[in-house]
Amino acid sequence: MKFSLLFMIGILCANLSFAQSQEHKVKEINFLTKKLSLNDRQIGETTQIIQRKYKAFQAIQKYKDSDPKKYAAKIKAIYEGTLTSIQLILDNDDQREAFRLYRIDLRKQKAAMVKKNIKAGLSPEEASNKYYREVLFS
Repeated sequence: MKFSLLFMIGILCANLSFAQSQEHKVKEINFLTKKLSLNDRQIGETTQIIQRKYKAFQAIQKYKDSDPKKYAAKIKAIYEGTLTSIQLILDNDDQREAFRLYRIDLRKQKAAMVKKNIKAGLSPEEASNKYYREVLFS
């Protein structure tokens, strides 16, 4: 009986987690669609990019506790790779300019968060790593 209850709770949590990740994906795709005025082809490509990001994130979870430096490097690579992939699908100057301004905002956000975390006692490397962990899915 206890095993059945735990099993059902586990399935419920897994489904909830899946639903939340789907919701995050949709929000991110909608945000990029509006921000960059993406067309239907670009929305499809963006969907693939975002799905790849989530899949890559799942694949690196094994390093989270066993090799934190490798994990941090991979988080940063996923973040930067996702932005680069988005940039490569842009078709016109208006989209590229919107993306350039978005990247400027991201850099300002990073600078502010890193500065705040350094003031809180983290090293610059730790503060940067924390930034990437926190914003990868925001």
